Amino acid sequence: MFDVQSNVLNHTGVGKQHSQAQTSELANIRGLLVPTSDIASPKYDPEEHSKYKFWSPESWAPYSTGGRKSDMATSPEGVPIYLEDATGNVFTPAAYAELRSVTKRLFCTLADHGLAPPTWRSRNIHASRYMQAELYKSFPTLAHCEGHFRVHALITRMYPDFVR
Repeated sequence: MFDVQSNVLNHTGVGKQHSQAQTSELANIRGLLVPTSDIASPKYDPEEHSKYKFWSPESWAPYSTGGRKSDMATSPEGVPIYLEDATGNVFTPAAYAELRSVTKRLFCTLADHGLAPPTWRSRNIHASRYMQAELYKSFPTLAHCEGHFRVHALITRMYPDFVR
């Protein structure tokens, strides 16, 4: 299980985020603690990651909008199948509902701090890093992929509804 991370802000406005997995600098951006560097994607390890059907954007591409398998992109319960738990199974509807709730709260936090872009495509690096860091705290299995594609796909799907 993922350990709870603590944020410590010092007098310069830069803090550290502590966990067993990583330590990264945090900056105070409009009152929001945001990682100052990109969160590294894990390297594919067959022993650890072979249970995941969707590791890279390329593995998801046939299922994404317009792909030849796009009609199979969600489970019968409506959960996007790229959202896999620690055992490689698709998130339960309850876990997906919680993920959506957390994501919406994070969008509101971005807006409250003046960091919510008009479209996700026009986001700045602070918004991306904040969303990744916060979603990975609550749902660490989202990080088990190449290039943060799970978080990107989720936010790309959800953000248009938020800005309406």
